Amino acid sequence: MEDFAGAQFNVLPDQYLSLGNALFDSLPNPFYGILPPNSSIGASNTITRKQLLLPYPYFTGVTGQAGHIASSSYNGLQLKAQKECRAA
Repeated sequence: MEDFAGAQFNVLPDQYLSLGNALFDSLPNPFYGILPPNSSIGASNTITRKQLLLPYPYFTGVTGQAGHIASSSYNGLQLKAQKECRAA
């Protein structure tokens, strides 16, 4: 059984890793003026290429949370013994 609590979903797809240092280039921020200026993405008029290539570029992180995961085990035995007495 796998536990996916804390799994990251907003990660850079492998196909973009070959861009190397170009991932850190500053580009015009399409979210500037749209997202609140007190958010980390909406605060600047530039953004990194890496952020723009993420599946959810308007979020800094998307983390999954697993549902309730539990297991239990029960072993039980019921026994009834009765001795018969025969009159001689």
